[in-house]
This record gives sequence, structure tokens and C-alpha cells, in this order.
Amino acid sequence: MRAINLAEIKIAERPQCKRQVNRLLKTIVLFIAVMLVVAVVSVKCKMSITSTAIKLKSELADVQGRCVQLKREIAESKAILNGFKWQEQLADASKRWTDILNSVLARVPFDVWIKRLESSEQNSSITVEGQAASFDAISRFASELRRDPQFSEVRISSTQVTESRGAMLVDFGLQVKLKSPPGATTSQPSTQQEAQAQSTEVPEVAKTY
Repeated sequence: MRAINLAEIKIAERPQCKRQVNRLLKTIVLFIAVMLVVAVVSVKCKMSITSTAIKLKSELADVQGRCVQLKREIAESKAILNGFKWQEQLADASKRWTDILNSVLARVPFDVWIKRLESSEQNSSITVEGQAASFDAISRFASELRRDPQFSEVRISSTQVTESRGAMLVDFGLQVKLKSPPGATTSQPSTQQEAQAQSTEVPEVAKTY
């Protein structure tokens, strides 16, 4: 039987243990190095993400500021455009009423004198007040107005006989309803437009008899 020398076995095991320890140390060092690399990369990524987020927030704030400015400019442009439209509509309405009042004055007989013309946008009507030499003159004036295609109804609202310079005259009032203009809509005018009325004071023409 061969004798076993334990001392020789232990001596042979030492290099093997050293190799295992070195391998373990290398593994640990490599692991630490990898962890350090991961940590550095993570910190750089975090810094990059933070920087990108700050930059995006700044750009977003700038875009929001531009949007607010654009909205303000759009609102101002709309207000100016609405002002132009309102002025254009007002000019058209003023021209229409001026033409209508001129049409009324063009049909006044020689023996009728107009003192007052008033138009009402809300009621789409005209009030005519004046004096006439006779009731027949008032009737002829009303008949002339009824022949105008712009008017749907002409009604004598009041008459009163008065004396002026020894002559008998008739004070009268007429209510003239207008037809709806072509293309008119059913929408109601604004409160400001409803309250607006055109009134024309006509100087009394000297009467000769």
C-alpha cells in the first residue's frame, strides 16, 4: 500500500487556490468596472434627459407665448374686420334710407308741404308729417306713394284743419310701411340698430295763394 502524504497534497492545492482567488478577484473587479460604467452612462443619460427636458420646456413656453400673441392679433384683426363690415352695412342702410326718403319727397304734390320725415328700422316704416292745402291734396299724395313699389301700405294717421294767414290748411300725418328689400333675412337687428332711426326735418316752403 502506497502511503499518502497530506503535506504534498496541501502544497499542490495552493496554486489552484491562488488561481481561483485571482479569478474571483478579477470577476469582482470586472463587475465593479461594469457597475461604474453603467453608473457613469446612467448619470450622463439623466443629465442629457434633464437638459433636453429643460430645452423642450423653454421651447414650449416660447410656442405658448407665440400662440397667445397670435390669438391676440387674430382677435384684433377680427375686431377691425367686424368694424369695417359694420361701417359697410351702416353705409348701405344709410344709402337705402336716403333713397327711400328722396323717393317720398319726389312724390310730394305742389300743394303739400312736408315738415318732418322719420324712418324706423325696427318697424320698417316712415312717418310723414306736413301741411296740405286740402284733403284732396293729401289723398293725391297718399295715392302717389301707394304707386311706389317700395311701399306696401300707406295710411293717413291723422288730419287737423288749421288756419294760417287767413287760409285754411290741413295738418296731416302719414304712416308708410316698407316692403322687405330683396335678399333680406329674417334675423332681428341688434338693439343699437333697432333704437336707431333717421329723422329728416324739412324746412317749410313759403306758401303762396
